[in-house]
Amino acid sequence: MKSALLKYTFEDVDLFYTDEIKRDFELDSEMYLDNLISTISINFLERDSKYKKLVDLYSKKHNLSRKAILSAHGDSIISKWYYYDGTSGFQVQDWINQMDGKYAILILHCCNPGSHEIYSKKSAVLASNFIYSELRQNIGDGKVELYIPKIGYIDPYIADSELKQMKKSILRN
Repeated sequence: MKSALLKYTFEDVDLFYTDEIKRDFELDSEMYLDNLISTISINFLERDSKYKKLVDLYSKKHNLSRKAILSAHGDSIISKWYYYDGTSGFQVQDWINQMDGKYAILILHCCNPGSHEIYSKKSAVLASNFIYSELRQNIGDGKVELYIPKIGYIDPYIADSELKQMKKSILRN
């Protein structure tokens, strides 16, 4: 069975979302969809300026553009991370694999109660490491993590070092 994700495009972002998210967030107009994209972008990408700078440099170096957001309810089943579309579950990693290399950044706006790690070969990925909500993120209960291909997860405490290395790498090319 294939997921029947809905798709909405606003500026440089493709939002892939489920009917459940549409219902739960009352996404019945373009204005609400635009607002959801803006809120997710702020909470995941722009909250940490170092992450944003790293993603911008990475995308420039690898000639990638645009963002993709997966907005769905997530769960952990038998040591795998799933998102739900209706009553069917789909592995988050499969969605990443399908989108990898088509976008500079993949943003996973879905709960990750099993704190599962992901990987990609070409696109950077931002994902929650726990049950995601803006409130939980604000009080430090779980955080958004950045994964960069060939580097791995970027610890916020060493992001400055990674930024310097990436800048040097870009200047060499």
